[in-house]
Amino acid sequence: MNFKYKKATQLINFFLARAKEEKKMKGLYKTHLLKLLYLVDRVHIRKYGSFVTNAEYQAWQYGPVSPTIKDLIENIADKEDQSADVQYADTFISASRPLHARSRIDVKTKKEVDWKTIAETEKKAMEEVWENYKDKNVDEIIELLHTFPEWKDIYKREKVAIPIEKILEGTQDGFPEVHETIKEYVREQEALKTALGFYVNNKHYAQA
Repeated sequence: MNFKYKKATQLINFFLARAKEEKKMKGLYKTHLLKLLYLVDRVHIRKYGSFVTNAEYQAWQYGPVSPTIKDLIENIADKEDQSADVQYADTFISASRPLHARSRIDVKTKKEVDWKTIAETEKKAMEEVWENYKDKNVDEIIELLHTFPEWKDIYKREKVAIPIEKILEGTQDGFPEVHETIKEYVREQEALKTALGFYVNNKHYAQA
């Protein structure tokens, strides 16, 4: 999948800015942000048929996680990766590991959100997640995520890729049943990605 790092960066920046404005926080921790970004992608795909970030998610001990977004935040903090996605993100957000807790990463906003990178439906999903979860701490969000089928039906004490169709299952608080047209659209898009991947792999094999 083509990870949309600019959108992921602006989602992170959005939550950091809102937390700073409305709750007078200096920043948010990496784990908290990872959960909020997942919720935005979950809202958007169930309503509109696509992720905002186009990230792939796995079921980890503390809920769904995008390893790619996790790496992005960690690379900003560690300052060892100068790839285009890290350089872009570093202009909008800062990340650091406290000396007394090196496994934790504190993240802060540096610039205003660049709304030119965000579509209207994506902004609606971001606003919805903020309003619904701004008063919940990370443990409460993790507890909620553990009730979702894409985690409770998938996680077996190891990191497992989450199938898109599991995210579209059932109803949960704040997540009404997904319309069948959305499910069909997602199935078509997944089939197209599979076919394209098969074509690219075969073309590469033929040229080898």
